[in-house]
Amino acid sequence: MRFVVALLVILAVAVSGFSQSGSSVIVQSPKANDAVAKVDEVKGICAVKGAVPVVFVKALDGEVWYVQMATVLNGAKFTCNAHFGEAETKKGARFKLVVVAVPAGKVKNFPEGEKVSALPDFPASDPIIVTR
Repeated sequence: MRFVVALLVILAVAVSGFSQSGSSVIVQSPKANDAVAKVDEVKGICAVKGAVPVVFVKALDGEVWYVQMATVLNGAKFTCNAHFGEAETKKGARFKLVVVAVPAGKVKNFPEGEKVSALPDFPASDPIIVTR
C-alpha cells in the first residue's frame, strides 16, 4: 500500500512539474547570447493548437517590437527569417526576440514590418537576447 501511495505522489509531482515548467512555444535557435547576422533564421516549436507562431524582435534598449517575416510551418516546427537592425546597426548591438503563438484568426493583425509597443497577450516563448 505504501508503494502505491508513494508512486501516486511521485506521479502527481512529475505531472504538475511538467505542466508548470514546460513552455508551449520554444525557440531552438538562435540561443541566448548567440551572435546573429542582420537577417538570420529563427527555428522553434509551437505546440499551441490553432495558433501560428509570430516572431517579434526589438533592440534591447528599444521600446518598439517589430513583427518579422511570416513563419514557415512543418507540423509544430517553424522557421522564420528575422531582421536584427538595419545595415548601419553597429557591431555589438543587442536584441530581444520573442515568439508569440497568435490564434490563426488574429495573425492578419500582425503583418511583417508592423511596429507594436507591447507583445500580444497570447502564449509566448521565453525572451532570447542575441548580439549582432
